Amino acid sequence: MDRDPIDRLTSTARRVTHDRVRAVYHALADGLETYLSPLILDRGGLQEVCRRNGTLRYYGTSEAVTLGVPDAPDEPTTRILDRDGEHLIPAPFVGELPGVTLVGRYPMPIYGRRLVLEAIGRPDVALLNLYYAIAEGGPLRKTDDRRTLDCAVLLHNCWDQGYFHWTTEGLTRLEGVEQYSERTGRRPTLVLGPDPPSFQVESLRLLGYDESDWIEWDGRATTVERFVVPSMRRGTRGSEAGLVAHRWLRDRLRSAVAERVDSDRFASRVYVSRADADRRRVTNEADVMDVLAEYGFEAYRLGEMSFVENVALFAGADVVVAPHGAGLTNLLYAEDASVVELFRQNNTPTYFVLARQFGHRHRYVECRARGVDLWVDPAELETAVVEELDAAGLDYESANRR
Repeated sequence: MDRDPIDRLTSTARRVTHDRVRAVYHALADGLETYLSPLILDRGGLQEVCRRNGTLRYYGTSEAVTLGVPDAPDEPTTRILDRDGEHLIPAPFVGELPGVTLVGRYPMPIYGRRLVLEAIGRPDVALLNLYYAIAEGGPLRKTDDRRTLDCAVLLHNCWDQGYFHWTTEGLTRLEGVEQYSERTGRRPTLVLGPDPPSFQVESLRLLGYDESDWIEWDGRATTVERFVVPSMRRGTRGSEAGLVAHRWLRDRLRSAVAERVDSDRFASRVYVSRADADRRRVTNEADVMDVLAEYGFEAYRLGEMSFVENVALFAGADVVVAPHGAGLTNLLYAEDASVVELFRQNNTPTYFVLARQFGHRHRYVECRARGVDLWVDPAELETAVVEELDAAGLDYESANRR
């Protein structure tokens, strides 16, 4: 069901405002660690503290991921070319800090007088935590209204209600949490945001957690006696988080979902519709489906499906056509798929990186902007789909089921 027009307009206005802020915050974030370094416990400092207190544990190995460029009729954008080449992924680690205080509407972890940056993720997320806290307003809890947790890990920031960020920057950290639990016998409390969305709850349950394992952040200043910090497995080039760590998550969730949903109930050629979103909708979606239906594609609105169904849909997909958007996060559950991404020139190469990480074929069709939405050239789309079917060795006939 469509949202109220006023709600949609308000949401779009908020998005535009936030996008304008994001256009400048990267520059500010770049200087955060440089100019405010005495106030920040960076990754190296975190490792040193945990090494001294005997809680630092490495698991896995460092790896190198090599990315090429996607197939496209035109020269790839600068953002994509910047990702070409080798990305070095350091070995992951998990450690424990004593006596960390969580403060703020979006919790900022403070050790001594320093911000534990690795627990938030990146400098830009830390800055956005502050910006969104101010922009969204609302009362703060009194400073004398405090609580104490014995052992906890932070999974909440200003971006975690986004499906992509929750999956790649939240769930992937649970590998480190499990390593910590195996070594210490302690099960850290998960600190989530207030009223967590259904995909957060579903995904945690699939990984073996339940409501007794987490608390919802309420803005109350909180002292954590044992603050667990799993590292984020990001590369040394670019800011994509979760490279390599996705494999652990993929294996766990594919296995759990296979026991609950048969992926054969879904089409193996998938078109992801964003008709229920507030931007990057395809304005000529009827024309797009006229083309895709000839090749056996079915349309799905992922927001109307459960988390389990999303995983199962992509686990059984051979070819995926989709506008750039969070639904493509589900590519990490696919097996040897072909991806045709409907791409505006200013979009980031996030899902190209994700696709290539898992060995999926990836190409994009550059689309025309229509405000916050896009228009797809049906002829260009058909050419891309045919080329992908040829490259994958698939026939052109309808193949709605495996």
